[in-house]
Amino acid sequence: MTVKITEVTKEDRATFGMRMQRIREGLGLTRNNVSEQTGIPVRTIEKFEQGTMSPNVERLQALARVLTVSVGHLLDGVDETEQPAHAVNSNAVLPSPGSSEEHSEDVTVYLVRLDAMRAEGFQRYWRKAPRLIDEAETLLSRMQYDELLDIAEERGVMAISQEEIDGFIYLEPDEQVDQVHELSERILDTAYFGVDLYKIEMSYLEGMAEQFGLRSDKSGSFFFEEWSSDAVLVKALRVLLRHQFLAGDTLKLLDDKLFPKRGAA
Repeated sequence: MTVKITEVTKEDRATFGMRMQRIREGLGLTRNNVSEQTGIPVRTIEKFEQGTMSPNVERLQALARVLTVSVGHLLDGVDETEQPAHAVNSNAVLPSPGSSEEHSEDVTVYLVRLDAMRAEGFQRYWRKAPRLIDEAETLLSRMQYDELLDIAEERGVMAISQEEIDGFIYLEPDEQVDQVHELSERILDTAYFGVDLYKIEMSYLEGMAEQFGLRSDKSGSFFFEEWSSDAVLVKALRVLLRHQFLAGDTLKLLDDKLFPKRGAA
């Protein structure tokens, strides 16, 4: 789905295009290479670089991934020769490395800003929204499990059982990584959608999955396919729903009549 780009000048497009071309050529990539890895037509990539067309949010994220830079770096070119690929925008006031408390405070600011953008429609902030999401995701990745639990509570993520919390230290390292990552994703979901997807009655999420044409991971002969777990269903829907919200085609997930909520676990 194409995002309608607003509040962007010819100068913005030209600067973005020159930066994109410089980064691409610096990596030794052709336009065909980028097209193959992003699914964006070569002609469209050419228009981006010539400054005659602006990318939507989804394409920005795809380009940043292939060009191995952050979205903010691709948009603004901050410290291009010095910052690492996933560095956040230096214009933001960020904590020093290792300062967990400041990381927590800063990511909260980003999430609140994203809440405001979501209320107006992310498509109005085609430059700012993906940059803030990228920055918030980077900060969340630096945080410990107990710190993420505090933010999750503040953001209204559905209560996690004490049994699950106590059992975290007994998990294998790779399982801990997975659990921390999923909690970070749930926190980001509250910025994308205004609600933790796990709070929505699963039968309604199953209905959305069916409308999207998603196939269950569990084979069956019923018309309404059954999913093996809530986690598998949420992960399958998350990407599609995020794309919809960023493109401005939003669902009223906060409406309890349309999407009834579950009680806390």
